[in-house]
Amino acid sequence: MGEEDVMKLLVDIGNTNFHFLKIKIDGKTEYLNCSREKLGLIKPLLNSDTEIYISSVNKDNLNAFLNLANSKNATKINYIRPEDFADRLKKINLKIPNLGLLAPDLFLDIIGAEASTLVADFGTASKFLFVDKSLTFQGGTLGLGLKATNTAMAGSTDLLEQYELKLPSKFISFETSEAINIDTIFGSANKLISLYWLLKKEYNEPNLKLIVTGSDAQLIADAFNRLEFKEYTIDKLHTFKGMVKALDLRVDI
Repeated sequence: MGEEDVMKLLVDIGNTNFHFLKIKIDGKTEYLNCSREKLGLIKPLLNSDTEIYISSVNKDNLNAFLNLANSKNATKINYIRPEDFADRLKKINLKIPNLGLLAPDLFLDIIGAEASTLVADFGTASKFLFVDKSLTFQGGTLGLGLKATNTAMAGSTDLLEQYELKLPSKFISFETSEAINIDTIFGSANKLISLYWLLKKEYNEPNLKLIVTGSDAQLIADAFNRLEFKEYTIDKLHTFKGMVKALDLRVDI
């Protein structure tokens, strides 16, 4: 496979998966993701001319990507650091009181939000982040992701094993694997629904928007549909929208 005409490559490196947004010479964009085992598939995107912007929360995965980039002589590498964008925040009128304490993934989820938005990012960790109607970040919650919850259950008990994560057909069950998935998936969905309604009331946010993103966003969307909850939007590119806004890139995604 030959090299692709990629002008900029935005890279979001998580604890489990790698996410990429290609910005091509013609301005068009394309999203893709892969596991560490399949990282070699993105070799055609890397060359000495490609401008690379990286957000990472995992050192080992970051080093794996950098080794691959070096093998392709891709040296135009920039890192997303929240503290580098204080001036940019002023220009877009977004206030983040704890800016210096944020990891890049949290920063990008926040900066990608519009006024009156609750962002729910379901990856290795579950992150719920609230930006109010005055464009001020009010804080959030942080917990285990869906897969990590199942892994923790299996690793902490003698009688439970690692079960496949899939949407249950029922709300209660005799079957162990289904009972665990009921708590993991429907429990997470209901927790998010409760937080959504509480924030609408406590912060007087009648127009609060709920954005669901991350690797396991579709599972939560499926749970929402089963629960007949419809006040949400799935956006797998939300983090990249934050990156584009932080870097002031003139592209539409």
